[in-house]
Amino acid sequence: MTNDIGAVAENKRLFFKVENKGEILRLFPEQVYGAFLSKLKTFFARHEDKTDVVIAVPPYYSAVERQAVLDACRIGNVNCLKLVNDNTAIAVSYGFF
Repeated sequence: MTNDIGAVAENKRLFFKVENKGEILRLFPEQVYGAFLSKLKTFFARHEDKTDVVIAVPPYYSAVERQAVLDACRIGNVNCLKLVNDNTAIAVSYGFF
């Protein structure tokens, strides 16, 4: 496929074509999510000294999708302590508050 968004690379992985300063980049979803997490980390680092995170993911995520989230954390240099289901996060939050 030659679409700008949602194209498939030779190894059958989804990527995004992005133009940055005249240069065309191919970014995988893990790289985009990693950049987002890195930006969030810099934002919250100004307000708090904590650097570890726990990320909630939907319960229907497969093991491959969970691994992609962990890969994004590594790319974004974010220390992910645990991945939890959304339902578990809601239950824990309800228990605390």
